[in-house]
Amino acid sequence: SIQEEGFELMIQAANLGSLEAMVYVGQKYTEGVIVQKKAYEGYTWFKQAADEGYPEAQYQVGLCFYQGIGVSSDYETAFKWFKKASEHDHLKATVKVAYMLRKGEGVSKDLGKAREILMNSPYIDNPKIEYEMGWTYVESYWRHDECVYWLNEATKHDFLPAEILLTIVQYDYAEYYKQYVLNEQKYNDRDPVFKAAFNSLYNLATKGLSVEEFSEQSETSYEGEKIELYTIEYYLANCYLYGEGVPANTKAAEEWFTKSFNHGYGRAKDYISKK
Repeated sequence: SIQEEGFELMIQAANLGSLEAMVYVGQKYTEGVIVQKKAYEGYTWFKQAADEGYPEAQYQVGLCFYQGIGVSSDYETAFKWFKKASEHDHLKATVKVAYMLRKGEGVSKDLGKAREILMNSPYIDNPKIEYEMGWTYVESYWRHDECVYWLNEATKHDFLPAEILLTIVQYDYAEYYKQYVLNEQKYNDRDPVFKAAFNSLYNLATKGLSVEEFSEQSETSYEGEKIELYTIEYYLANCYLYGEGVPANTKAAEEWFTKSFNHGYGRAKDYISKK
């Protein structure tokens, strides 16, 4: 086939020393596309180009060690290779280095260092960089203002994972605000903290995304559970039920609880009237 002929030409180019061709061949072997999947063979092609200092190959070697593709999973070694690629301003590697520093994977957890690497990146206005910056503040005892700033920057690029995380941050902060700042004092539906939470939930819930589309984009976990569309719908229903950020409206609350339940959230059933 034409694809197979093209692959043979890339093999020839790789054997002649083309670093770009080495990465291409490595990807086909690790993915099992065009040729039979041979993960270790793919890794060896990545490694050959990586040893020559090619940033994309260094990133791919990092992925091999991170995900256990063709080699045993080894976060410490993965981090070293991601770091090498990030030093050549490789975007994905820079994000991965910051992520691993934030999580303490293969390296000691260091949120300050993660921020430093992101801030020094030439891609500081890239939504993936801004999103990861937001995460570093989520994990810094909820430094809310900085977190919201960076996630807002990312959402300006229509980066849905950032919008999902921002929505959860706004809602969770509203719950914290109600419990610890207001200390059960009276509040009204125009309170800006609740209004911000409601607006974020409403805008996300009414985007018209399917359950599958939302799930593919969601990278956010809260209290050990991945945030799904039904989670957003459930929180929005709570806003209508208790008049948080919007006038209380039991009919609207039940509509959103029903949507949440229909999309797979069992807890929402308790708020749906039996007719």
